[in-house]
Amino acid sequence: MQLGCWQDCIGAIDGTHVSAWVTGPDTATYFGRKYCHTQNIMAACDFDMCFIFISCGWEGSMHDSRIFNEILINDNVTFPHPEEGKYYLVDASYPNRVGYLALFKGNRYHQQQFRRSQQNRTAKTSRELFNKVHSSLRSVVKRTFGAWKNRWGFIRDMPRYDFANVQVLLVSASMALHNYIRRNTGNPTTVHLICDEEEAMTIVNAIPEVEHDNDDLMVGDEDPQMALMRLRIRDKLVYLRNNGMLENI
Repeated sequence: MQLGCWQDCIGAIDGTHVSAWVTGPDTATYFGRKYCHTQNIMAACDFDMCFIFISCGWEGSMHDSRIFNEILINDNVTFPHPEEGKYYLVDASYPNRVGYLALFKGNRYHQQQFRRSQQNRTAKTSRELFNKVHSSLRSVVKRTFGAWKNRWGFIRDMPRYDFANVQVLLVSASMALHNYIRRNTGNPTTVHLICDEEEAMTIVNAIPEVEHDNDDLMVGDEDPQMALMRLRIRDKLVYLRNNGMLENI
């Protein structure tokens, strides 16, 4: 049922780090928050746990949001921008802008925050409800990274090959092979629908719309269009929970 509210979502975006062997004048820039040399990677994946875009070789010290902005403004990068009305899920490192739907900042978001105690597992507010479902869906990119890294041991202990000409290409090739394996070994779809798509959309489309004024929209790095979309999804989730169609959320 949850997916009925997110029918225009095409995937999730996040960054991850892999070990790197770097020498020369740029060594310091690859020493990041992992307290070792890493290359930072931005990736977009779909809900079948396949990569639909990767950009490797970024300095380990570079923030995810800067990488994201660099990629989006670079006309030479073939990034799969979402079609009109579609979007990716992103976390707090990224702006809430057209095509990229972020969480409500300042509210519980990560799944472990809801698991810390039995009485706090349920979302207490409408924004927490949105964040909890958003986090659950966006976790597909974390699981994709995990499955990929577990398959390739060299990622955790990078061989001392040339960085730009070998290490970056090795990582890229392993991600392409991950996709090949996922698509050709009978792996099931990661996200399981609670009911079939037609039934879900019939229910969701029947939910009454709530009018919102500008005072209800967050400010800062928020695009009004995406902020309003987020509110509408939040309202539908609240309606579904209040009518017993969402359990333990």
